[in-house]
Amino acid sequence: MKSSAYQIAKITLGIVFGFGAFSTQAANVALVGNGASSGPIIATSGFQDIALGTRVRVGKFADTNALNTTINNFKTSVADYVTTLSWLNNTNNFIDLGTNVANYGNASQTGTGVSSNAVVFNTTASLTVNGTTGTRNVFNGSIANVNYSSSIGFSTPVFIWVAYDNELGIFRDSGWVTPTSDLTALTLNLNTISSAQSGNTEILLGGYQDYASGTDLLTLYSTIPEPATGSLLLIGSGLLFGLRKRNIKKGTINMKKTSAFMALVAVSALSASAQTVSTPIVGFYKKSFPAGGSLQTVALLKPVSFQGSATGISSQVLSCSSASWASNVYSASNGLPNYYVEITSGPLSGYSFDVVSNTATTITVDSPIVGAGSTPSFLIRQHTKLSDALATASGLQDYNDQVTVYNSDSTSTSFLRDSSVATGWVDAGTFSESDAVIYPGQGYVLTTGGSGVYTISGALKTTQTVIPLYPGAVNIVSLANPGGVSKDIQAIGLGAGLADYSDQLATYSSDGTLSTANALIYGGVSDGWLDAGSFAPATGVQVEGTSPIILTVTSPSTWIVNQPLNQ
Repeated sequence: MKSSAYQIAKITLGIVFGFGAFSTQAANVALVGNGASSGPIIATSGFQDIALGTRVRVGKFADTNALNTTINNFKTSVADYVTTLSWLNNTNNFIDLGTNVANYGNASQTGTGVSSNAVVFNTTASLTVNGTTGTRNVFNGSIANVNYSSSIGFSTPVFIWVAYDNELGIFRDSGWVTPTSDLTALTLNLNTISSAQSGNTEILLGGYQDYASGTDLLTLYSTIPEPATGSLLLIGSGLLFGLRKRNIKKGTINMKKTSAFMALVAVSALSASAQTVSTPIVGFYKKSFPAGGSLQTVALLKPVSFQGSATGISSQVLSCSSASWASNVYSASNGLPNYYVEITSGPLSGYSFDVVSNTATTITVDSPIVGAGSTPSFLIRQHTKLSDALATASGLQDYNDQVTVYNSDSTSTSFLRDSSVATGWVDAGTFSESDAVIYPGQGYVLTTGGSGVYTISGALKTTQTVIPLYPGAVNIVSLANPGGVSKDIQAIGLGAGLADYSDQLATYSSDGTLSTANALIYGGVSDGWLDAGSFAPATGVQVEGTSPIILTVTSPSTWIVNQPLNQ
């Protein structure tokens, strides 16, 4: 067990419950949250602190079968947070054992507007998390007069749950049961959960992050269905819930400049040495979205702003002596990159780099680019942003509908619809006007109260795309083919660089429930993708061009996606 400076919050049990008089049963109970020598603290799925004032509820569930159904529904739908929270708050489903919060420890646990049946995060403490010491939000206090009697049931399993910012955690331990007499102590010690780092026996909804040093973290469960913790189980386990046949609605595309389209089929590539932009293939497609949750992507891009050949590369700087760019015409603004450089030849062909700034003949990008060689061909393209992707969407409701974008560092960013601002979206946390970059091949989650349709117009990508896959992150990726094409999962080049019998993917329905259609695990080059339940080769699993999938990887990897014309 790891050592850390925790405090124990003691709870005194009493009894005032029922439909008649019951004898009082009392016990001394310790709830170790920021507690004892090694108990982990509770954080979000991104390992960030939850807000002060957040409540931790202690009690029992009336129907464990209904509990399991509720958990599985939450894991498979981004639209179920409010419904799940309402279910948890229903006293017919979850019976609170605490009826009054006492002031133990260093601060009052009641807080403003907090009910008396909860322990509250209302203080901070210096804790060591993964070897780094810092101030964390903790709960520190106790619940008095916990109800347990014949009406509750002696030796009844006890649970705790936490809800914060669209995320939920439900935890228990085999040792958490109501006492059989007033002489029996009950300790809700979170560090005993550390033996259940996976599965659903003790961590019913959430996760456990076991760090090499310092305290560990009990994490809440994000509302996006994540294959690593929701749709798929570890090797040797069965599926958490039944797989259902997916129902994907295909988009359509209308191509303009047919002669350019046919010419490109023959040539199949842009000219590497040209310094002017070739005639692009442009068009549009329409895509419907359901009420509820859906995975979306952008399969047409902004036109190419410049293309040519580099005359030198050093660290993060690309030089092009024939260029004559206006200073910082491609630079970032408002905290977001506006343009990116895509390498179109050599070892890094298909890789993209965000532009930070530029001079007349040089461009500085956000990460080292020397692996591209000294004189690769490249192009510059303006980023597509969230404001572009859903600019034409019908049926969106202000301060109800939401977009969630998942980042490479395992965090996510959510945006609420607000048609009164220029971008059409505000940050869901700060309510300030915001926007997001949607990278080529990247997907996002759209959650809406009603159905609608949007139109994407732009240029067809005529180069291959290298899509990065980040470990520990939710990788929502797509073929980004606007033509409505469907490809077999075994034939899209997805597997190179993946870990055998470890890396996983899931496809999802498009009916608003985001239920899992297919849960697969990678079995190596010879076996390809396998069914995660039977481990038989996956057959008949189709990936549609504008319907993303979700990948979970254990190590950094990439997916090289052919240009749409060659898919």
